[in-house]
Amino acid sequence: MTWNTPDTWTTGQLVTAEDLNLQLRDNLNYVHSGKPLAGIAYSAGSDYQTNSGTLVDIDGTNLKATFTTTTGRILITFSGTFYADGAARLLNLDVDVDGALMGPSGMVKEVLDAAPRLVTFVVAKTGLSNGSHTVKVKWTVGGGWAYLFSDSSCQVHLTVWEL
Repeated sequence: MTWNTPDTWTTGQLVTAEDLNLQLRDNLNYVHSGKPLAGIAYSAGSDYQTNSGTLVDIDGTNLKATFTTTTGRILITFSGTFYADGAARLLNLDVDVDGALMGPSGMVKEVLDAAPRLVTFVVAKTGLSNGSHTVKVKWTVGGGWAYLFSDSSCQVHLTVWEL
């Protein structure tokens, strides 16, 4: 089911059953049946790891959502359990939409240590053109190593909804 751009009606225009079905019924069905959703719950089988001082993809193949929008607005959610090889490791997370970062140096900052820590975020992106878009999560760590659990008991979740 797709969204049909509504007509601009004019005085005296004859409204047909086809017009009503396309403009009202089909668009109401689209809105009330839910918009497209791209959801990924991924288990790599072993932990992800990085010691990169610059933002890099967590997993540009398996933790990537390709999504088609007709509104130009999406909602992105992410959750994962992180830990580090030592104390006071600064984790930066950011969202890459079509090759452009949403935050210039990391939108989410979390100080990690050896204890596992659930990190989640929800962010909206507006002003996208209608069509296909790719969403990825990037990370960097300040000194040492950061790890992201990714096995059958602790999956990484990335979900993108059209708003």
